[in-house]
Amino acid sequence: MNDAERLLLINQMINHAHRLAANDHVMVRVSGERIAVILADLLYEIDTGLDEVVSLLPVQRRDII
Repeated sequence: MNDAERLLLINQMINHAHRLAANDHVMVRVSGERIAVILADLLYEIDTGLDEVVSLLPVQRRDII
């Protein structure tokens, strides 16, 4: 696997994590958020051309109690 393939795979996993983070089930949603944070951190460390990492993170939804 070359660098371009590795970056593409990580970006695809981030997109899947975003879909999990948009789920209505709280445990699935939080898991997706956590996965996205880990992958964004990894991508930020290995992609030297990445300007900022915050845009890679899903919007965090919180239930009002």
